[in-house]
Amino acid sequence: MTLQPRATLAYLHAGQSGFSETGGSLLDLGYGATSTDEVAARLTARLMHSFAARSWVLAPWAEAGVQETLSGLSRGVVVTAGEFSSRVAGVAPATIAAMIGVGLDAAANDAMHLFIRYQGLFSANQLENAFSAGLSVSF
Repeated sequence: MTLQPRATLAYLHAGQSGFSETGGSLLDLGYGATSTDEVAARLTARLMHSFAARSWVLAPWAEAGVQETLSGLSRGVVVTAGEFSSRVAGVAPATIAAMIGVGLDAAANDAMHLFIRYQGLFSANQLENAFSAGLSVSF
């Protein structure tokens, strides 16, 4: 068994182009381009164990920890309809969230690796679930 402490600092930039619709007179719609930037720090501990199963090396793991969002908590958009414009505020995520993850990494040899993973993020007003799987082949 291996216990692996992990610390991550992540920066995310997401943007969406604006658009406008015309021909509706007072009901013309305009949506300006928006973007958001977020910085989050994560501190987790991963427990894993590797073992051989026939010609494969399997490494199941589980991790748990905490994530703090340091910036980028405001959520909102500005919508314009004809002569009228309004800013609509969204719900900001909680700054602290619990994080869990489980997965299985498998290697047939040095050139072929498989993985399957689940990661969840849980806070007072936010729930995120992510599943992923993949295959890596090297030549």
